[in-house]
Amino acid sequence: MQRPLPLDRTSGRIEISGNHQERNMSSTAEKIADNLSGYVRNNPAGKELIETYPDWARLAQNEMHRRAAKLLEVFGAEELQAIASGRASLPYIVINLPDEQRCL
Repeated sequence: MQRPLPLDRTSGRIEISGNHQERNMSSTAEKIADNLSGYVRNNPAGKELIETYPDWARLAQNEMHRRAAKLLEVFGAEELQAIASGRASLPYIVINLPDEQRCL
C-alpha cells in the first residue's frame, strides 16, 4: 500500500522535498487539494462525504478501468475479439506505431 501524499495539516500545504519523485507527488497532491478546495467551497455538504467515505482508492481504480474501457468502444467486434483473445495487444501496437503516428 502506498503512503498518502504529504500534507501539512496545520497549514493545509503539501510538503515539498528535494526528491524529484516526491516533488511530482507533491504537485499531484496540490492539484488534488485545489480540486477538493473548490468542490467543498461550492458544496459544503460534500465535505463530510469526502472525510468519511472509506474507499476512495477503490473508486479511483474503478474510474481508471472505466476510462480504459471507454477506449474499447471505438473497436468493432472483430477487433474486440482479437484483443480479448490476446491475439492483439494494445500496448504492443502503440509501442510499435511509426514515429509520425506517435505523440513523442
